[in-house]
Amino acid sequence: MMPAPLARWREARALRRRMQEMEAPLIVLVSGVNGIGKTTLSYELSRCLRIRQHVGLGTIVKTLREFGLPPEAPDMAQAMDNGFCPEEPSLQLDRQAAVIARVVNRLVHAYHAQHVHCVVEGVQLLPVHLLLPPEVVHLHLRIGDRVAYAHRMRQANPQKYGPMSDQTVNHLLNLDEALLTVMRGAPGVTIIEQRPPIRATAQEAVHAIYTRYGRGGMGL
Repeated sequence: MMPAPLARWREARALRRRMQEMEAPLIVLVSGVNGIGKTTLSYELSRCLRIRQHVGLGTIVKTLREFGLPPEAPDMAQAMDNGFCPEEPSLQLDRQAAVIARVVNRLVHAYHAQHVHCVVEGVQLLPVHLLLPPEVVHLHLRIGDRVAYAHRMRQANPQKYGPMSDQTVNHLLNLDEALLTVMRGAPGVTIIEQRPPIRATAQEAVHAIYTRYGRGGMGL
């Protein structure tokens, strides 16, 4: 049997060829709770698959400011990255996701029409609000080790997230559960368990992308 890293390397190589052949570009969504490693995984996938376009919170906020969707949306979106309020996670998610989707739908359709490969990452990428081309691959990161995640968040840079109280950490753990509940019932979403090192998670992500976008006609 072929070792997993070698198999994933061959899948990544096949994906890069497939990206040149397919009429539809490769567009990958990466969702997951704050601090789980979405940005790190997104850049690892971009490096591995040679994707230049990356859409994160900064791009979303900039687009919201340009289009004013609605006037209070930019400030709302800016607070999404580190605004941990103790309200019911599912209610918070749905309200924020409705705003985020307005931008993600516009950007993804624009990239799709222009055949631009890209990776989009964010917490609030709820499928119910997303109207995307069928070729889009949605990967959702779930917490693998809740104890390790809680410890890491307590040690996180306070300039990014602010002081991490036990209440905040518990809110994030509940948010992960709320996200997982939504993603489990969503067609087209592949759930990946986040675990160190990042290459292990990236290898699983590459396999999921290959299964959805690159399989067929590659002779692997």
